[in-house]
Amino acid sequence: MTTKCQETDNITVRTLPELNMAALEKHLDRQLRLWYLARFVENGEPWVDRQRVIDAAVPYMHPATSANVLVAGEGLFWKSMACEREGIVRLYLTGTIHLCKQMGVEIPRKWVELLVVRSLAQWRSMLMETFISTGHDGKRMISQSTLANRIGRTRNTVTNYLQDVEKEKNSVVTERKTLTPELARSGHHRTVVNGETVIARRLPNRYRSKRRVGGFGQGKRMQAGSLHTGRGTDRRLYFDDSGRAARRIERLRDGETVYVRLGETCALGHVMWAGIMRVDDSVYGL
Repeated sequence: MTTKCQETDNITVRTLPELNMAALEKHLDRQLRLWYLARFVENGEPWVDRQRVIDAAVPYMHPATSANVLVAGEGLFWKSMACEREGIVRLYLTGTIHLCKQMGVEIPRKWVELLVVRSLAQWRSMLMETFISTGHDGKRMISQSTLANRIGRTRNTVTNYLQDVEKEKNSVVTERKTLTPELARSGHHRTVVNGETVIARRLPNRYRSKRRVGGFGQGKRMQAGSLHTGRGTDRRLYFDDSGRAARRIERLRDGETVYVRLGETCALGHVMWAGIMRVDDSVYGL
């Protein structure tokens, strides 16, 4: 029997960025790929034939590998139940909300469409890209060291994962006049902006993605059903528009800092930002 997935190898699935990152952290990316694929085959039905899932995964992994992944994901991603009358094994897939709770992540508000690929390294790269590229306004600043620590892999591995992702190097201008060894070790460097030598501090990279991002369709309904499925309020930290930044600065909390893009690039090729902090009801530049 020809399955829905065997009709074409170009299978696009809807993925959840926070769930993708949690799977990388827990080394469950193989199971997550098969779960997304099984949801595509399931197509809204309460259960799916186990053999149909294995057949659908043939373009992406060997049937024996699929069988091993199904065993490894039993209880978390799905539950198997033999049906002797029909001579099949039914797979009851774990729902999205329940799986997020089991994985220890909050219910996401955004989903990202991904093309299912055979290469596991490329799949991991795509999972990571969905996470770092779905922050404020589709942009997120995060260091590669932080990513490496979160998923338990080396910085070189993370660099390889992100080689196809557009990224910008960023620095914030400070009012310091001298670059001491202590400051140099903490990410400060001397550079030239518009012909003037300044001391700047390195900020995490900003990543951009061309992948399709959309709102999570059931977000409002899920929030209405439980007090614990909602996400904390995001407070934007980086602004390209000075007008929007001014309104945000008026609502700064004590000790909070925001960054405004200067629209300039330093001699090192870093995009320059200005940092503004509120201390004791007064606003200061960094």
